Amino acid sequence: DSDIYTFAPSLKAIFRMMSKGRIEIIVSAVEVVFGTKLFGEQIAPNNVRSVSVPGTSPETYHLLISRNSSRGFLLLKRLNIAIDKFKNDGTRDRIMAKYQTLMDAN
Repeated sequence: DSDIYTFAPSLKAIFRMMSKGRIEIIVSAVEVVFGTKLFGEQIAPNNVRSVSVPGTSPETYHLLISRNSSRGFLLLKRLNIAIDKFKNDGTRDRIMAKYQTLMDAN
């Protein structure tokens, strides 16, 4: 347990510690790390590589809508339509290709 560090003030600070040799492995959502590169602030040092954790499944995300909301059913309907469009019109594939390019580079 003494070899496992479980707290840092930010993901950027964690990568700073890694670049100084204080950390060897970081477990993180790759989208967060590579997303910073898309917005002009690459927090992962160039000598860091990403790999999938063997035996894990892709993470799922959920949208929650209050059952008490007067607009709840309408929001659910609109979200479902937007998600279907996102998947079917090629937008999802273009976004995933952009991230895949970043992942392949690392």
